[in-house]
Amino acid sequence: EENTLVALNKKDGSLIWKTKSLGGGKAYASPLLINHNGRDIILAQTAQNLIGVNPEDGNVLWSYNLIQYHTHRQGKGAQANPPIYNNGNVFVTSGYNHPGILFTLSEDGNSVQVKWMNDTIDTHHGGVVLIDGNIYGANWEHNAKGKWASVNWETGKTNWEQEWINK
Repeated sequence: EENTLVALNKKDGSLIWKTKSLGGGKAYASPLLINHNGRDIILAQTAQNLIGVNPEDGNVLWSYNLIQYHTHRQGKGAQANPPIYNNGNVFVTSGYNHPGILFTLSEDGNSVQVKWMNDTIDTHHGGVVLIDGNIYGANWEHNAKGKWASVNWETGKTNWEQEWINK
């Protein structure tokens, strides 16, 4: 209700800054500090939003509502997987039949836009990896089952999906 993200002094725990509140529930993924075109940006998530924050002052640069695509799907999203940043793009996935989404950051890092969405790679928890231009992870069928899958980073097309014992 008061703020979405805070920065604390690592030596004494005192408050350095806090962001404005974006409302909504917590997420489980840790924030990620990236450098985009020479500018540091913190990528963080709430149960509803992916946000970009200026690490110098806590100013929210942008916020993107991840739930707008989930109205016909289960859950609101735990956001348990940290985002992946590569070459100006940010990938997020949360399970519950929500699409994996790749965003493109603007040159100055002040905004994002959707590059693609993919319904195959919807990792619930455990994270995904980016190797040689492809994303690998498990998808979500229910809390104990999912298939292994691979999606092309640039195009968002599914490379393959493989049955497995569990996710």
